[in-house]
Amino acid sequence: MAAEVAPRVSLTGVRKSFGAVRVLDDVSLVVAPGEVVALVGENGAGKSTLIKVLTGFHRADTAVLEVDGRPASVASARDAEALGIRVVHQDRHLAGRLSVAEQLYLGRDEGGRGGLVHRRELVRRAERDLAASVGLHVRGDALVDDLTVAEQQLLQVARAVLTRPRVLVLDEPTASLAAAEAALLFDAVRRLAAEGVAVVYISHYLQEVGDLADRVLVLRNGRTAGEVSLRSAESDDDGGRVAGAERHALLDRVVELMVGHQVAGLGEREQRRPGGEPLLAVDGLTAPGAFTDLSLRVLPGEVVGVTGLIGSGVEALADAVTTGGTARGAGGRVGLGGRRVRSRRSFARAGGAHVPAQRRRDGIVVRATVRENIGLTATGQVSRWGLLLPRRERAVAERWVERTDVRPADPEALAGSLSGGNQQKVVLAKWLARGSRLFVLDQPTAGVDVASREQLYARIEEQVDDGAGVLLITTDLEELVGLADRVLVLHRGALVAELPRAELGVERLLAISSGQRAGRQGQEVPA
Repeated sequence: MAAEVAPRVSLTGVRKSFGAVRVLDDVSLVVAPGEVVALVGENGAGKSTLIKVLTGFHRADTAVLEVDGRPASVASARDAEALGIRVVHQDRHLAGRLSVAEQLYLGRDEGGRGGLVHRRELVRRAERDLAASVGLHVRGDALVDDLTVAEQQLLQVARAVLTRPRVLVLDEPTASLAAAEAALLFDAVRRLAAEGVAVVYISHYLQEVGDLADRVLVLRNGRTAGEVSLRSAESDDDGGRVAGAERHALLDRVVELMVGHQVAGLGEREQRRPGGEPLLAVDGLTAPGAFTDLSLRVLPGEVVGVTGLIGSGVEALADAVTTGGTARGAGGRVGLGGRRVRSRRSFARAGGAHVPAQRRRDGIVVRATVRENIGLTATGQVSRWGLLLPRRERAVAERWVERTDVRPADPEALAGSLSGGNQQKVVLAKWLARGSRLFVLDQPTAGVDVASREQLYARIEEQVDDGAGVLLITTDLEELVGLADRVLVLHRGALVAELPRAELGVERLLAISSGQRAGRQGQEVPA
């Protein structure tokens, strides 16, 4: 009889409190060699705290840690790394002015004879290592800042992979990736698991959880809500994982465990019939290196979706629209409510709201309170003759914290201390408080849990029903199909299709985005 293999990592009986607030209560995480365990739960369920205990960022009140069956102690990130525990955070921790090669090997001894670094060889090695580890093909001497968001994320994953970890934690790794880039990441995860690495995979995208995970651990309110196995008793073509209707039923069970009740999807609705003059009019907009000669309209009471693969130009659209195409080399015209947009300030003054893809960098002031963040845009309501009215500012903040269900419901909480989904609610709340009429939403639910998505969708629908317009830019195709009245598809910097709601479908949008399906006038999209 074969000896039982010890778990690669076993973290049990974890309790952690901050002051009087218990955030983890007897939670355990056990992962075997070669196993992929998905860690899921609503924003604020305790996932991040559990991982910070595992990696030494937080010290638990009580916990027992074993690695490969041996007792271990982690009091710092250095301790975790010495044990072979690596984490790739949702927020990219990269130095933008370093080259790709320098960032990839930062902190590692890559010197040659005499400790000298041979730069050309380092660049060539970086290019080989990136291609082999995550399928990324970029120049090793390119600046990190010049990479796309997706390329930066894959670079961060590659840094962790190249250390040959025993335990790899991936925190929302596909939040900024489109289908093609996500597929590269999934291949890398499968290779690591095949080599015996224990993988902890944190994601709100349950479809990819179903594709990758052997087991799902669900947290709710700091406790273990349950576990769901996705392994089949009989081997099949999906690597031993359940498939088809059984998988869908199990993932539905995961959602119920996450929120404590059944969650309705976006569902079916009739085509809206928007009317009136366009709120947003974009004519011949060009963003250098991204897209050219793009025109679109958004009417009152309409959601217009835009999608495309990473590299199609979709990543640059929100910035180009909200700045009026004023970057060097840009061209075209953006009009909002009949007024010319020439900057973000004029965009906001004309009634525009921008919910950016990188909320921590561009959407909130992380060191300011929720109250202060909301007050920054709602100046007309919280000041008089240029003077701030503190009581009015707090009243406005309390109103929108309640309406958007920000948790904790404390206007004095630091925005940077909130979970990702609650930060996104604050970003939306500050524009709702201002009374904006045109919303440019750039990847609005990336890294946001199922329940928070429901709430964000509800607020969007309320605004549209009240006559606002929405430009929804997202690579989440199910989100587009559920929310949009029509969808524009970009491919290699050009608008290639415009589909009404009646013709929307995930498969069709993906095929057009990837160049496999005909475009708007029956012409084949260039390969």
